[in-house]
Amino acid sequence: RLERAHAAGHHGRRLAWIAYKYYEEKDLWVFIYEANRDILSHPSRVRPGQKLRIPALDKRYRDLSNPEVRQLVDSLAVEYLK
Repeated sequence: RLERAHAAGHHGRRLAWIAYKYYEEKDLWVFIYEANRDILSHPSRVRPGQKLRIPALDKRYRDLSNPEVRQLVDSLAVEYLK
């Protein structure tokens, strides 16, 4: 399920900034990247004006104080930043 689309319309915008805007937590960029792997070759390669899918996240996935969520987010970040 998708919440909305976002145009990364400024040079240098990062997924972390977009994640903070929508989820109030920059580390959740991994879920935006996961939803857009078909159009992004790497998390740092967001083109100006590129439209991204912003997935709706259940509240439990927004809680980084939960050790299971933190572990998931950290492991995805390591995988995606290789």
